[in-house]
Amino acid sequence: MLILGVSASITQITYSTSYNNQIFVLIVGTVLLALFPFIGAKNKMTRINGGAYLIIYAIYMAGLLIA
Repeated sequence: MLILGVSASITQITYSTSYNNQIFVLIVGTVLLALFPFIGAKNKMTRINGGAYLIIYAIYMAGLLIA
């Protein structure tokens, strides 16, 4: 936030609405990472959790290529 704030105070930064998709994926990934330790095996990253992250990543990459 400091880097962004300093950069914006020096020169104007444009915001593209395409960033909204990336922010959504970031929020979903963060929420999943926060919930996985409480779901299923405690304090372990299981193969199912890893598979879920791979699927989300593949969907995200496909979305970047299509858009």
